[in-house]
Amino acid sequence: MKAAVVDVGTNTVLLTVVEGNAAEGFAQIVSERRFVRLGEGLEESGVVSEAALQRLEGALTDYRGIVDGIERIRIVGTSASRDAGNPNDIEAVVRRVTGWQFEILSGEEEGRYSHLGALAALNPDEIADIPVAVVDIGGGSTEVTVSAHGSEPPDFRTSMRIGSVRLTERYLTRQPVAAVERGLVRSAVRAALDAADLPRKPGVRLVGAAGTAVTLAILHAGDRISEKGFVEPISLPLTELNVWSERLAAMTRSEIESLNPDLMIGRSDVIPAGAVILEEVARLFEVGELMVSPYALRHGIAWELLTS
Repeated sequence: MKAAVVDVGTNTVLLTVVEGNAAEGFAQIVSERRFVRLGEGLEESGVVSEAALQRLEGALTDYRGIVDGIERIRIVGTSASRDAGNPNDIEAVVRRVTGWQFEILSGEEEGRYSHLGALAALNPDEIADIPVAVVDIGGGSTEVTVSAHGSEPPDFRTSMRIGSVRLTERYLTRQPVAAVERGLVRSAVRAALDAADLPRKPGVRLVGAAGTAVTLAILHAGDRISEKGFVEPISLPLTELNVWSERLAAMTRSEIESLNPDLMIGRSDVIPAGAVILEEVARLFEVGELMVSPYALRHGIAWELLTS
């Protein structure tokens, strides 16, 4: 059986097609990404712009042909769709182009699916009896979930309005990033984490999911792996995360893109803010490394489609 999920995010629109069943699990057979920047200017205007809606239409037009014939499909919106004063305009584009129903997830729902998806790529025997936290850094929000044991659903979920696009638009005006502006990003992240009152469990395994964590893990891996070849979890030491965060903040946008054009074009302006968010989450949980999963929100939803 096949299932398809489209994740309409603040920066990207992602498509995943999986094949499998409840008994044997699933394999990802299609993974597509389009940089749409749906949340461009949303922080200031309160609405998704016409230009962003046109970019969304283009991405969905591409995806419609890819998923033709698949019966189980869900298309979901996250932070930008939640925040937009014109969600009906987003839904109208989705329905006009695809005919599919558009569903806006709450922050807690987004976190639950990210938790389910991220852990699906890990060895269950290694996490079954230890506390696990999953962090999913998006363009508009960051979700953190915590479960007492990796074999159980999360007993803590929170969604914070700190995302790489949101904080970039709010605080960063140039690249290389000015030290004072980077300090403002860090202060905003720490304030949000303090307000969320995240449970800190001894021996927790921190798992990173989605764009920021994946980008930094691939940069750390270097020539050993490409984004398309990222199918197994990667360990990202906190020391390396800190090095990359400092390095990216000190680079121009074109220098960041030259590191890995396929990976960086579309996120080179927001990755410095995203790296600070990930640093601060890792600092709060007092871990020396995090495991970065190739799976995230859409894989959790796909698994639910296959097993429902």
